[in-house]
Order: sequence, then C-alpha cells, then structure tokens
Amino acid sequence: MAFYIVYLPSLPFSNNEVLATQVLLWANVGASIAGLIGLAVDKLSRKTFTLISFLGGLLTMVPIFIIYGVMTKSAFASSLTIFYTLLFLNMVFSELGWAVRVLLEPELYPTRNRATWVGIVRFIAWAMYVFLIYYLLASANTYVYLLSNLILYVVGFLAALAWFIFGIETRGLPIHALDKAADRR
Repeated sequence: MAFYIVYLPSLPFSNNEVLATQVLLWANVGASIAGLIGLAVDKLSRKTFTLISFLGGLLTMVPIFIIYGVMTKSAFASSLTIFYTLLFLNMVFSELGWAVRVLLEPELYPTRNRATWVGIVRFIAWAMYVFLIYYLLASANTYVYLLSNLILYVVGFLAALAWFIFGIETRGLPIHALDKAADRR
C-alpha cells in the first residue's frame, strides 16, 4: 500500500513531493522495525506469529480506511501525524505478513517438491500484487484502493485464523517430521 498510495490524488500528501517522500520514509522505517522484531520470531509458535501479523495488519488498516477512505473531509483526514503513525504501524505488520510467508514456505512443502511450490506461491503473490497495483492505480479512487487493501487484510486474517485453529505447528519440527506430515495430507 505505502509505496503506491502516494500516487492517489485525494490524500493530504498528494501533489507534494516532500510529504510523499515522508510517506516512503515512514513506511520503510516501519518495515525495518519489523525486520528487527522478526529476529525474535522463533520465540513464538508459527501459528501465533501468523495470527498476530495479519490481525495487526487488519487492525491498523481499519482506521486508515475509515479516516482516509470514508471520512475524507474530517479533521483526522488532514492530519499527517495520524496518517504517518497509522502507516508506520501498518507497515510493521505488513512486513511481518511477508515474513510469515517466507518462513512457512520451506516448512510446509515437502522436500521433494518444495522449490516448485515455493515458486508457485511466489508467482501467484507477485502476479496478484502487480495486477492489483496496476488496476488500482489506473482505475480506482482512494476509497476503492483502501477498500481493496482492507479486503486483502480480512482475507489474510481469516486464513491466519483458520491456520491457527486447524493448521499444524511447524516451529521446532525437524524437516523429516514436516515431510512425513506433508505426505499424510
């Protein structure tokens, strides 16, 4: 969201290069902080880490959508401090969401076809990303752009919740145990 939202015309930083640069700065600071948080990821179960990542992304995307997608004429919507704070927090969780995918890919796919499935997942993720960015920037307004991001977080959270309830915990399992579990599916 952060790296393309600067191109939408109706936000407080639109048409101002200095403010748009601040968007990218705070987004990157949030993503970088997430990298540091990620150093402690092995202290949590994979299922908990996944749930926290997508729940946090959803909870930070909701006020962004409400303030900048729905309440566009409010005093909140003109506050750059509120926007930068929400953006920073959202980018922390967004980056953790990418970390979850990268962490779970090698753990969930059996050794014999891991590279193929990791490639398929990455292709799908990047193809959707490119398509959505192109579509949303070419034809959508701010409301639709933010709503699309919110929907993606809802889907991610629901999948994380399903994984939390029904998935297997992979943290600390040796690779042969993971392969055996994958063979049973």
